[in-house]
Amino acid sequence: DENGHVIKRESINESAFGQAYVKNLTLRSSCMECPFACNRRQGDLTLCDHWCIVHLGLDKEDKGITAVLVNSEKGSHILEDAAEQMVVEHIKPEEVYAGNPILCHPAGKNSSRNGFFATMQQHGYKYATKKYCAPSSLMKKVVRRIKRLLK
Repeated sequence: DENGHVIKRESINESAFGQAYVKNLTLRSSCMECPFACNRRQGDLTLCDHWCIVHLGLDKEDKGITAVLVNSEKGSHILEDAAEQMVVEHIKPEEVYAGNPILCHPAGKNSSRNGFFATMQQHGYKYATKKYCAPSSLMKKVVRRIKRLLK
């Protein structure tokens, strides 16, 4: 960046943080009991990542894809007013729910979550993510081979 710091960018699948997140190791415990994770939305609009974007001809590494669920007539008017400042693609809510199950029900608790936090307290975050999020050696070999083939 402009201050001379090196910024490392990794996909969610490559980073230790991303792996801990998608494995539900680092989510707040309240996420596992969220009363708002259901089809009956509380607000006028719901904003979320749009993980099922294959039908738009984009891959999951593309940035800036947000799903907006309209939950009320007021939300519909708000989106209509803002639509001229965005690229809008109308899709069915079921397509959004398919890629975001947490919209329909609370996140599941990872049975290793308590061990992850205990390890993190004792040995630090880096050690805990290596222990609980490291890809298997077979997976590492497969990834290396694929990368060599793509060069």
